[in-house]
This record gives sequence, structure tokens and C-alpha cells, in this order.
Amino acid sequence: LVFPLDQDMERYILDKIEANQKTAEDGTVTQRTTYIQIRFDKDKEAVWPSVTVEYRDGQAYGVLSFVNSMVRYAGERYLNFEVLRDETTGLKIPQTAVTQKEFYVIPVDYLTKVENDTGFMKQVTGEDGTVSAQFVNCTIYYQDEENAYADPEEESFSTSQKKLNSGDLLVKTDSSDTFQVGQTSQLTGVYNINKGYTIFRRIEVLYENEEYCIVKEGTSYGLSVYDRIVLNALAVKEDQVIY
Repeated sequence: LVFPLDQDMERYILDKIEANQKTAEDGTVTQRTTYIQIRFDKDKEAVWPSVTVEYRDGQAYGVLSFVNSMVRYAGERYLNFEVLRDETTGLKIPQTAVTQKEFYVIPVDYLTKVENDTGFMKQVTGEDGTVSAQFVNCTIYYQDEENAYADPEEESFSTSQKKLNSGDLLVKTDSSDTFQVGQTSQLTGVYNINKGYTIFRRIEVLYENEEYCIVKEGTSYGLSVYDRIVLNALAVKEDQVIY
């Protein structure tokens, strides 16, 4: 969908495109997709096309590209619409790549570090009945101000036993406080394959429709531009080697 731009709208879109550029280490400027929201007068439907600017005979034109939605307007030669200046920018991924995974939810107060490893102090009972605290390093898939999210299925490489089980007691460092493992919650994410095998990465969805979603770039434990992901999350499982 192509429409003429006045100076104000031209500057508005160009500023958004420039703000969404990224410079690589070799100085190459890469273009990340910028989206704007528009609303059609015909049916008041609001959609999110990507936008670029092209020039013909000195006139600036906005070029809107759609993944879907346009079937409703295919018979129209002209369309009236309004640009809603509340755009969303980020990484565009297909809905088929999105999956959910269950995690243990543990207060961040119980996180501890031993040398370069992050994990928890788990209360264990020896064969003689002696109770002690044992450090268990765990992969943290997401962390906010209150909680850390650990994988219930993560196993120890040396014993092949799960690092954490429902009912385990965690001990807070320099305290007698304990927390019982068991509360779970789902995180939304994709399978990253940068290392040749599938690794779950959490995503923050900014906008979505039936075919794709726009996710926030550069989040902690998330995705960045140039990351490689599995396009069909249902076709793989975590830690699966991708040939």
C-alpha cells in the first residue's frame, strides 16, 4: 500500500527507521524492521504493517507491507486510513516458532554464587542423618526483581539426576530461612539454535497476530538480531542437536 507523505509524516517515519538501524563491528549499517499502526476508515480495522520510504520525481511515498489482512481490501483501488503514532519495533518471528515452557519460580533472595556459577543452596540429609546445605548450580532462564526461573528438568551432568525436585528445601545464604521448591509458572519463548542445539529463550511479545509476532530485542535471557531460531517449535525438543 503506497501513499504520499507530507514533510511531517516523512520526517516521522524516517526518524523511526533511523532509530531502528544498527551498526555492525565492521561499520555496516543493517536495517531492522519498523512497524507503524494504521486504521482503515472503511471498517475501523487497526493493523500493523512494516514501513519504508521511497522517492519518485522528488515526492516522498510511504510503502506499507502486510503479511495478512489485505484480502479484505483487495477489490479497492483506493483506501483511506489514519496513521496511529504508536508504533512497535522489534524482532519479527512467526507464530509457529513460539512455544511455552514450565519453570520453577524461586525468590531471587535464594540465588547464590560460588565462583562463576549461579545456583541455590539445597538442604540435603546424609546417610547418617546429618542435615547440611549443598550448592546446586542451575541455569536461570529469566529473572526479575522478585523471582528467578529454573528448569525442573535440568539434570546434573555427573549423576543424570534432576538438580531440583518439587519438595526440595532451599536455604537462604547467611540465614536460617528456607523455601520449598514446587511453585511453577510458564514462560513464553522460542528455541535458539546458535550453538547447534535447541536452547529455550524467553521472549517479550510487543504485538502479535495470527501469523507472526513482534518481540522486544536485546532483553535479558532473550533474543538479539541475527540470532537463529527454530521455525517450528513443535518439531523439536529442548537440547536437541540440529544438523
